[in-house]
Amino acid sequence: MRFRIAGVGFLAAIAVAVAGCGGGSSGTNATGASLVRSNVLAFVSVNSDLGSSQWRQVANLVRKFPSGNQLLTQVQTAGSSQGVTYKNDIAPALGPEVDFVVSSVGTSGTTPSSASFVVMTKPKDEGKLKKLLAKATQTGSKIVTQKANGWYIISTSQANIDQALKKSGKSLDDEGSFGRAIKALPSNALIKAYVSGKGLTKIVKSAASSTSGLGASGAGALGNLDFLGLAMSAEKSGFRLVGAAKGGTASAVSSSATYTSKLVSQIPSGSLAVLSARGGKNLTKQFTKALQNPSIGPQLQQIQTALGVTPQQLFSLLENEIAFYVRPAGTTLPEFSLLLEEPNGAQALSTVNTLMTKIATLTHQPLSPAPGGGKTLKLGKYAVTFGGFDSRIIISSVLTAVADAKAGGSKLSNDPTFQSAKAAAGVPEKTGGFLYLNLKDGIPLIEAYQASRGQTMSASTRDNLKPLQSLFAYASSSGGVGKFTLFLQIK
Repeated sequence: MRFRIAGVGFLAAIAVAVAGCGGGSSGTNATGASLVRSNVLAFVSVNSDLGSSQWRQVANLVRKFPSGNQLLTQVQTAGSSQGVTYKNDIAPALGPEVDFVVSSVGTSGTTPSSASFVVMTKPKDEGKLKKLLAKATQTGSKIVTQKANGWYIISTSQANIDQALKKSGKSLDDEGSFGRAIKALPSNALIKAYVSGKGLTKIVKSAASSTSGLGASGAGALGNLDFLGLAMSAEKSGFRLVGAAKGGTASAVSSSATYTSKLVSQIPSGSLAVLSARGGKNLTKQFTKALQNPSIGPQLQQIQTALGVTPQQLFSLLENEIAFYVRPAGTTLPEFSLLLEEPNGAQALSTVNTLMTKIATLTHQPLSPAPGGGKTLKLGKYAVTFGGFDSRIIISSVLTAVADAKAGGSKLSNDPTFQSAKAAAGVPEKTGGFLYLNLKDGIPLIEAYQASRGQTMSASTRDNLKPLQSLFAYASSSGGVGKFTLFLQIK
């Protein structure tokens, strides 16, 4: 990797260098916010203390990969041919924190443009920082700096710096929405990011104001958004990404009831991927309202005629928990199944049966009994099997789906890999929905599929994928704040 310094590219290079190396005590404290105006659009704080527990954890995780040590060495020595290395030149020029501030974003037509952007750090060695900045100016790039309370504020123009720094009044650190955002995020994090809800709404409205009134509707979708927050952290067993939002649509979503999954106790153990969600009755109400729209109603009526069931009947199938899962099927292609929680099982099965009968008629293929119960519709070399049991409906790509679902045996709720992934991710009992990927067993299946098509995975790639265990993403809410968490488990 060559070390290139050019304009804003140099400013971004600092972030790349920080993110690329790692040995933090704690994560970033976002202390630079005390120097910034309260009404900036976005603020990103990066922990650049390589002696911190966070960066040591990053290094530990990276070393679990066969190429990890080599990667760390390459990054630390990058740029040595240009006389610049991270260890000797960049690290001393940075303080324990590097902050990025976007004061505003202009618009050109309907496209955001002209971002006012600065980088801030309180260097350990001012001389080293000045040397780096001097190298930037030697390339012909315009670099402007200003010092405040020991911090260096760096940008491509003095106007950008003036727009970012607080002159009087409240700082960003005093801004309520910023404080709420930081509080909603994990305290120990490599990176913390904040976006002003008011600022984002203003941009959406401005960018789309000339597009048939879409500005008002776009801003309306955001509502009175308070903030968006994002944090990334390293833990002993993997990387965590947390997003948080409050106000407007985010609060409407977060206030909806979370649920405890019932279907995980019926999904077969060994599933490679599971997506669980719950629609709720509002979904059907909103769709019914859409039918009253003269520009949509006629098209929906045509769909009803073609499928043999009303849109309301279809959406009523999705009012409770919905689980889509993938599991090995003993062949190259895995099983794909949709499991629905249906308190009124007979009515739901009647709707699905009517729909599948209509599809069978349209495709000129008969419905036939499936082994162990249910019915099957064959579509060329593929088949769709469906059936009902115990207030559940299952629609699957395998003939024995209904029989398998009815049978006992090990289920996902007791699957050791699932339990390990759930515990590592810290998934609460109740969520707003989740996605689980079994990478440990799923990646070899992908490799087998590639091999069946004459494609091979290199030994190096295979070895470097082995530490990946699982990916777990879930939604949650607390105190009117909607959250999304993603955890990548590494062993």
